[in-house]
Amino acid sequence: MRKRVIIPILTFFISATVYAGIQTEQPYTFKPENPVSSVWLSKHLSSQTPRLILTTTVEEKLIEKIRTDEVAEAFYNHLKKRGDLYLGVDLLERIKTGKRLLTISRKAIARISTLALLYRVEKDERYLSRLEAELNNVCDFEDWNPSHFLDVAEMAFAVSIGIDWCGAYLQKETVNKAKHALKEKALLASIKDPPYGWITSEHNWNQVCHGGLSAAAIVMAEDEPDLAAMILSRTLDNITYALVSYAPDGAFPEGPTYWLYATYYTTIMISMFESAFQTDFNLREAPGFMESARYSLLTIAPSAEFYNYFDAGSGAALSLQHVGLLSWFDRRDERYCTYDPKQFLDAIEKTPVDDSRNDRFSTISLIWLAQIEQIGERTPLPTCWIGRGPNPLGIIRGSAENLSGFYLAAKGGRASLNHGNMDAGSFIFELNGVRWSIDPGNQGYTALEKIMGNALWQRGQDAERWSLLTKNNFGHSTLTINDDLYDVDGYVPVAGSGCDSVPAALTFDMTGLFFGRLDKAVRRFQKKDEKTLLITDELQVNDSTKSVTWAMMTRAGIEGQPAGVLLSQEGHVLRLDVTSPDSFEVHIVPLDPPPLSYDKHIDDLKRIEIRILPSAFNGPNGKISVELNGIL
Repeated sequence: MRKRVIIPILTFFISATVYAGIQTEQPYTFKPENPVSSVWLSKHLSSQTPRLILTTTVEEKLIEKIRTDEVAEAFYNHLKKRGDLYLGVDLLERIKTGKRLLTISRKAIARISTLALLYRVEKDERYLSRLEAELNNVCDFEDWNPSHFLDVAEMAFAVSIGIDWCGAYLQKETVNKAKHALKEKALLASIKDPPYGWITSEHNWNQVCHGGLSAAAIVMAEDEPDLAAMILSRTLDNITYALVSYAPDGAFPEGPTYWLYATYYTTIMISMFESAFQTDFNLREAPGFMESARYSLLTIAPSAEFYNYFDAGSGAALSLQHVGLLSWFDRRDERYCTYDPKQFLDAIEKTPVDDSRNDRFSTISLIWLAQIEQIGERTPLPTCWIGRGPNPLGIIRGSAENLSGFYLAAKGGRASLNHGNMDAGSFIFELNGVRWSIDPGNQGYTALEKIMGNALWQRGQDAERWSLLTKNNFGHSTLTINDDLYDVDGYVPVAGSGCDSVPAALTFDMTGLFFGRLDKAVRRFQKKDEKTLLITDELQVNDSTKSVTWAMMTRAGIEGQPAGVLLSQEGHVLRLDVTSPDSFEVHIVPLDPPPLSYDKHIDDLKRIEIRILPSAFNGPNGKISVELNGIL
């Protein structure tokens, strides 16, 4: 007999787990060209300045584009308003937020690059004078916070742009001070025994730190050829550790907003190498890298928000930062993204003039935009897509005639990746722009670090990180066995290629998450029609299986129904029906307020739980089938 009980539950239980080892996926390799030595630099370094992304030839195209192109003109005027604002604000102070100077470094990029570009175009001495003040100011800082090396890298990029683009116009004392700071506070600071972990890391720190230091090395190449060659050669030897994470399909493991961060610095690096050395050292050939632009577009749901898995945010989709980065891809290969002038103009209009922290690369984006020669036919985004790799995911969108409707995004992977969560098997689901199944998304680091310290970043099985609702499997729309945490190193791959089936489906093998408490767990998402999602979990239980919990995170209103629940949100209704097994209980767990006082607060958050005992399966082979159907 089918049972349905709705019981408010105010807490949840996390039991102890043990380490089970790491399952690995197929590795991918990539090796850039690396001919760099001091002799090579002397032969190949461009003899003219500027050398960093902007060149005299590119500058001519930029000025022409500002005069003749509506988008370039609007973008430049936006930057000019920002530059004029900088003329009247206080200079930056070396004030850390928690352990980070990162906000100051990012503001320095926005200020210095904007003022430098405006001076080159306008020849207005006010911009040059303020640029000089900004450079002297940050170069007088006692250091650029090497204990959190992202701060150094971004500040090094800021200072490098300033003296490369405008060094010929600045006072000699300012240039000398800036170069001394680049040498002592960035390049030499990066040489440490034992070396910094970011040098060979597989995540965004690798790309950002190598990118910022590469800018400094190019600027210092004439004065310090041996040091510059060592830094650049180290970059080319080690950037591969991060670039292989894009393989094979462009799915960035840390989520779309960290894709923005890491990929900006990689494209900046490539652009600098091309402008300074007339080569990209083969970096664009990294498997999946160019395809990642399409990945970023596919992770935008009809609600206009990103699929915010891991520590990704949801709100940066098609921002000025996003469309600006896409312009780098667009000018190289029109297949990889869609340059839409109206979209670019909308992003400019929506961006506050003073949004320099999140939009610090606007000058770079404008330079890239100016180099787009023409707009051609582009390959439409697929309605079903699978991205494999260390953190695989799949996306099923509405039909070509109804792209604003159905949207499913689901993922596998493992929790021990950088910025990882115990979210394998989880999914978000939208109909008509309403997000019914949600991911709790990122949570501010500084406040958590004040409470948890460095424990926030530890990723072992017993790490305190997994007590957070945003990080553990209890805060995600997925399966849980015996009310236990996942195996932090359990890897969940995509099983098969369901995009070839009709209707489209995504399948993930979740068996490795449960420490043997299930013999098999395979989750399948199937688009039945334009308003119906079917989720099927095929399980093989054993003597260690005590309970199975199917969960969905939502902010919707909930009303009990005989076969499940009825959800309502923004004037729409979604029916959740449990079609298998016959015996189950439904629990609604309110999570506003969240379990811990320092958990992320999400208005109206709740967890729908379908609780099932192994005896409900009538044998070791069991199946849970749940339909989500939009009825209005």
